[in-house]
Amino acid sequence: MEDIKQRIKSFVQKMDSDISDDDYLDLMIDDVISRFIIYTNRLQLLDDDEDNYEDVIPQIIESTLAKVVVEVHKSVSELVDADTNQISSMSDGQQSVSYAQGVQQFLSSASDADVFSSAKGLIIKFRMPTVVKSNEDSTVF
Repeated sequence: MEDIKQRIKSFVQKMDSDISDDDYLDLMIDDVISRFIIYTNRLQLLDDDEDNYEDVIPQIIESTLAKVVVEVHKSVSELVDADTNQISSMSDGQQSVSYAQGVQQFLSSASDADVFSSAKGLIIKFRMPTVVKSNEDSTVF
């Protein structure tokens, strides 16, 4: 999994050199990868005893996921700029001011449609049906 993250990070930094290589970038990459795996229903490709994500996240989609990471970064940056001066509450007696905190909730509250908006056409091609086994050990879709 670390190799996949490093390749995506490399693509991200080539696409936008202003994005710094830090924990925040790692968090965005982890979030986009997790969303991709869940959205495409590819977690079922992992064996219970293996951590081989090479089958779960095809190398051909890594640059697309990097593009999504760059777009998430831009969306969050725009929210930071918009929320910087936005006051959510104010108290006169104690003279306290609270600023809006919508940015912290972006990754947790944004829908997959919002996150994958520009790449949805490509990503949807990687979606898989849920495979279950019946009592006779025959595969049913």
